[in-house]
Amino acid sequence: MKKYSEIPGPKLNLIIKGSDALQNTPFEYLTALNQEFPDIARLKAVHLDIVQITNPDYIRQVLQTDQKNYTKSVQYEQLKLILGEGLVTSEGDMWKKQRKLIQPAFHRQQIASFFDIMVDCTNEMLDEWRKAPEGKIDLSEHMMKITLQIIGKTMLSKDVKSTSKEVDKALTFIIRAVNRRTMKALNLPMWLPLPKHQEFEKNVKVLDKIIYDIINERKVNGHGNGDLLDMLMQSTYEDTGEPMPDKLLKDEVMTIFLAGHETTANALSWTMYLLSQHPECIKKIKEEVSNVARGGEITMAHLQQLEYTKACLSEGMRIYPPVWLIARKAIVDTSLGEYEIPAGTNVFITPFIVHTREDLWQNPNAFNPERWFTEEVKKMDKFAYFPFAAGPRMCIGNNFALMESELILAKMIQAFDFEYLSNVAPEKDPTVTLRVKNEIPMKITAAQIEIVANA
Repeated sequence: MKKYSEIPGPKLNLIIKGSDALQNTPFEYLTALNQEFPDIARLKAVHLDIVQITNPDYIRQVLQTDQKNYTKSVQYEQLKLILGEGLVTSEGDMWKKQRKLIQPAFHRQQIASFFDIMVDCTNEMLDEWRKAPEGKIDLSEHMMKITLQIIGKTMLSKDVKSTSKEVDKALTFIIRAVNRRTMKALNLPMWLPLPKHQEFEKNVKVLDKIIYDIINERKVNGHGNGDLLDMLMQSTYEDTGEPMPDKLLKDEVMTIFLAGHETTANALSWTMYLLSQHPECIKKIKEEVSNVARGGEITMAHLQQLEYTKACLSEGMRIYPPVWLIARKAIVDTSLGEYEIPAGTNVFITPFIVHTREDLWQNPNAFNPERWFTEEVKKMDKFAYFPFAAGPRMCIGNNFALMESELILAKMIQAFDFEYLSNVAPEKDPTVTLRVKNEIPMKITAAQIEIVANA
């Protein structure tokens, strides 16, 4: 077994060289680090020991085989500033209890019952697009808006459309602030009355009020919607028989409310950008949807047949994974492959690098949905592609997100043709999730109804 000090990596401490790059351009910094030190690399940022891994075997160890040796890293402590002890940030027995309460809301049968709501929300968005001035839209803004609306209506039985701009503004400020803190070696405590801390608190209060208003309205009007909120408010813990405390209820609703739409919106935004650069792929989706739905409304049964549409979404998430960085912290002395890993080591898992490794993927930087039909990819190690993480803490809403995103993607392309209105690619904004920094400007025109090929 090799010592921790023998893990290859840059010689200089990040406080001397690289700290600004890791904070301001993490994609580029971590990519360059992997190119120089593939598979595993060690770096030190003041008081933090960090190991980056991009080898699927190492990733399997951290997320699955030896997952009990790890906890969410120190970076997730910053997320607690907004998500509290929700499912994303909680650990140990707390996480197990909360996961058990929330899991039924994401069973396949329950998810299927949300399909019609997703269709209605998407149709409403498409109707708005038909009135867009000069047919111009910011696609990323609309993806955030519709996924937030779907989460509101399915999980909370609440139309949150009127608050979408308020939510997006507050959330954008918060996650960028959180990301700055996660990438810093040292942070000043939030209780210090600094202007940036006060602005952060003001935006948190905006989101807290929206969530508490929804909870209090449900308390007044009573239960009966059968949604996630009902489930959480009516549930009791097996060991105590007590209901979930209001603060924790708020944390869980906030987690689902925010995390439940952010990643899906990003996946759709980046996939549509990539498709706009490949009109031949859009044409294939149109033909597939036409052959399956025959000019009518897309149903749940149809969705299972839209294999090429799903492949395009998978390819989009491969190149632009919504969760671009997964961080863990060793809580005991352990090992990775042939190397010792001391307790306290932070481990960075970088899907955006693993998803484009040249030794795992043919022509990895090319958008090629057809690769998903090859035997090579079908037999690929599942830790070479993991857009929703993997192991016991795999995203609880992955099936919900896939159904939602496939439906929205199919319906958008069924209804419209798209032209990307820029000569440069959208700028990446790698915060907690992989956002679009500014916008994805699109010109949309109503699609011509084509004759069904197999009619």
